[in-house]
Amino acid sequence: MIWKCKPKLSRFFYAIAIAWLLLRSCLSIFYRAEPLSRPFTVRDLSWDLIILPLIAAVIYFYKKIPVNKLLYCSMGVFFLLQFVPVYRVHGFSFGLFLPFILISIYCFCHVLNCNISTLQADIVVDKRLAIILFVLALLLRLYIGMRFSYVRAVKLESPAFDYGIFVQLMENIVAGKGPVTTLERGYELSHWAVHFSPSLYLLAPFYWLLKPLLGIATLNIIQVIVLALATWPAYLWLKELGATDSIALVLTSVFLLSPFQIFGVFYDFHENCLLPLAIFAYLYFRQKGYLFQRILAAMVILGVKEDAFIYLFTISIFYLIMAWRREDATSLLTELAFAILSIIYFFSATAYIRSFGLDIMVSRFANLFDYTDFGLKDLMLNLYLRPDLGLLSVFSPAKQFYIFISLMTSALVLLWGQKPGWIMIIPMVFINLLSNWQYQTNLSYQYHFGTQVLLLVLLYEAFAKLRRMRFEQLMMLILTIASCVVVLVSLSYEKKLYLETNRGIDRMKRTEMINFISKINKDERIVSSTFLTPILASEGFDVCEFIYLDRSNLPEYLLLDTREYLADKLPDFINSYEKLAEVEGALELWRQRRD
Repeated sequence: MIWKCKPKLSRFFYAIAIAWLLLRSCLSIFYRAEPLSRPFTVRDLSWDLIILPLIAAVIYFYKKIPVNKLLYCSMGVFFLLQFVPVYRVHGFSFGLFLPFILISIYCFCHVLNCNISTLQADIVVDKRLAIILFVLALLLRLYIGMRFSYVRAVKLESPAFDYGIFVQLMENIVAGKGPVTTLERGYELSHWAVHFSPSLYLLAPFYWLLKPLLGIATLNIIQVIVLALATWPAYLWLKELGATDSIALVLTSVFLLSPFQIFGVFYDFHENCLLPLAIFAYLYFRQKGYLFQRILAAMVILGVKEDAFIYLFTISIFYLIMAWRREDATSLLTELAFAILSIIYFFSATAYIRSFGLDIMVSRFANLFDYTDFGLKDLMLNLYLRPDLGLLSVFSPAKQFYIFISLMTSALVLLWGQKPGWIMIIPMVFINLLSNWQYQTNLSYQYHFGTQVLLLVLLYEAFAKLRRMRFEQLMMLILTIASCVVVLVSLSYEKKLYLETNRGIDRMKRTEMINFISKINKDERIVSSTFLTPILASEGFDVCEFIYLDRSNLPEYLLLDTREYLADKLPDFINSYEKLAEVEGALELWRQRRD
């Protein structure tokens, strides 16, 4: 039987983990506290290749060592010793060192067998109250999401990156031209050359149906609806886990109230909006044992973007460990197969982009390097050799708010949920925290749809089967819902102020602008200001954004947004153009001089 070797293999994996933590925590102190300034060689692994097997062998064969406690103790030592390299670079900052201290305390509490509380609480959730909570949460999500998304689009506040790109992309898909854009890089290019996202084809029929009704805001409204629809497979999955109707409704309300899910729509449409729906559908089909439907849902997840493999891989590893503990060979092999599938897909998609496109965006992790010639392999090796660099990025002061909100609105379940639950934070670490790209931890962007859903999966797994709650569990559930509401109220007010004070124009002026644009000759190439590109793309223009203006190939027309007047930024070009027409205080159309 496959589980006959479980105790030995478990001890072996513990030994490897402990050996790595001990070795790396010591060596990182003696390393320089900044990135390596050269590509990597095998020599960089010399200490690991010599010492790590020796430490692992001692732990593995000396069976009197309590490896579970030793692992937590090693983690605590590891985080404590990171003070040295962090202090070298940043000096002392309480906000920076607090996560290190808390994680270390948590690890040592496990070593000492400390429990927060053993009090029990009998909780009965009234179904009518649960339905009211769910309906209010749904209405709040739809109102906030549609209000912000619709207003941004119709006020022409949505820029080329990324809304103009997706509008042009969807227009070309519906027209049968394929996923090509001219806004992505200033020339006709397949979107698959930048991000491999075939799942976008699933939205094309709905875009075609709703475009006559919703106009320029179609994709933004579709995004809000798709995110709200994720509650249906989530509810079904919770019921399959054994949750009562009341508990299922309360837990899906947490998803609806999540600030990461609501405010992720504020910066317009993004393909990541498909992730919650696809992930919950995958979990439901997995629980029901529907293999074919599960494979389809997995392909939708993977097809969202090349980096979406990390969600399927993480879920598979999470349930693989649980199957290992249950000694369920069939489930173990199935989860392993899906984990391998996700990895194969990732390397296939990245190979396609590298061969036929512009390569994947490893540059967003440039903070982990000090040289320009690096790729995916160098990134992974650097994180292995210098874990302190990753920790510096993850626990940087700029990311404290993001981590705090994540903990308060879902991830506190890590303290008492399923033991392999820490695995579910892997996507958040890699997608949101390791990179210093400014948008990865901004709640108004879409990089949280998938990562935060996996944290909610832990919450659902922990609460679905509960009939009696410990005191801290009850407090955490109440705190989670309250935190979501508090964050929603505060951030909604900020977004309302943004919409009211930004470059607003009245409805009559907007109608005049749209009518003006519809009369421009669509056969000519046109270069436009960023906030006008979505409406031009939706009208079928061959449009490029202003930043890609090519001196050697000047377009026939320039369309300038006078709300952010750009003529003064064109000293080399403006003299060769003449103003053809304008909508006062809104836009100007310029054409090359004929003389």
